[in-house]
Amino acid sequence: MKAVLSYFAVLTAAVGYMLLFDHSAGGMMTVFLIVVPVISIILTLIARKRIEFDVIVPGDVLKKKKKDRIIVTAKKNIFLPVPIVSFEVKTSERIAPLKYNVYRFSMSENRKISVDIDIVPEICGIAEVDVTRMYITDYLGIFRFKINNETINRKIYIIPDIYEIEDSGEVLRSIYSTLPDNDDDDDAQPVWGKASFPGFEYRAYMPGDSPKKINWKLSSKKQQLFVRIDESSGMTRPDIIIDINKSETGQADSYQSALNEETIIEGALSMLMLCVNHGIECTFSYYTEDRREKDIILSVDDVEREALKMSKVIFSPSGKLSDCRESSKSNDVSIVYTSGVSQNIIDSVENAQLNGNSMKVIIPESCMDFNTELNDLWIIDESHAIKRVC
Repeated sequence: MKAVLSYFAVLTAAVGYMLLFDHSAGGMMTVFLIVVPVISIILTLIARKRIEFDVIVPGDVLKKKKKDRIIVTAKKNIFLPVPIVSFEVKTSERIAPLKYNVYRFSMSENRKISVDIDIVPEICGIAEVDVTRMYITDYLGIFRFKINNETINRKIYIIPDIYEIEDSGEVLRSIYSTLPDNDDDDDAQPVWGKASFPGFEYRAYMPGDSPKKINWKLSSKKQQLFVRIDESSGMTRPDIIIDINKSETGQADSYQSALNEETIIEGALSMLMLCVNHGIECTFSYYTEDRREKDIILSVDDVEREALKMSKVIFSPSGKLSDCRESSKSNDVSIVYTSGVSQNIIDSVENAQLNGNSMKVIIPESCMDFNTELNDLWIIDESHAIKRVC
């Protein structure tokens, strides 16, 4: 805008000089100041229609905190040298702020120019990169024209991390205490092991386990106490549920909302990893835009596959959480990672208790309302440690 105002100021001065002082010299200056910019504008408008932009994201899924890049390309389909071309890059809150967001270059001999832009993924999930405000400036640097009215949008998928839950003894004891157990050795039924003959399965001893369950022979070999898992425990799979309702987070800040969502996702994945590492098979439930997903988690590889899927999921509210759970023995225990304690959560916990089941609720510490009264409520902090509230 300043360049345009300066141009018209000079043109006005030339016209004034022509009218007041020297018609010949002033007329030549006026013609020059009109004809040359017009030619520049015409050539620029022709070149504008022959320039195409594109955005390339080299990797399908990116890792958090690891510097990566996107490539913005500009291609001209004309032999004329192209004057200054500029564009602006905007990223969503899941990507660290860019060092530079406006880029300018000229295309004289090169028919294609690529600009590498470093990005650092910060928050897991679906991030977006927009290339917008694409302009071309005429040869005199006075006038600027928009190249493309449409924004080029690309999605970037950022995989969540899986953490080792610190001080996991309390939450594990809580899970084990809600799994069906049988303290009577005579009534315990063996399960079929991987070697295709009947036998019991074992896990590491946790404080609060019945001494009757300790296998002293195995414990002496392993130099660690191990307890037996009866058939009823082996058949029970805790259901880890993700319930993200953005309208209930109470967070107007999209960055904080994304952080809360990340805490929920990574907390649930870390809980899955904790369970499979202690020999507890799980189910994993969440709602997408069009349906409910429910997967059985049996191994570390299953958890890592779920982490990859989480980078591309668009979550939607689950409605009644009880809908996530089938009325079967395999869902006696539910662990819900959610963005806040809504009435839906309270009703679902009460229904679970009435049906003789257990539902634990875990929310990010930043979403905690300390006036909430809910049985079996836990919080997860920024270090991914889990603490019981009530």
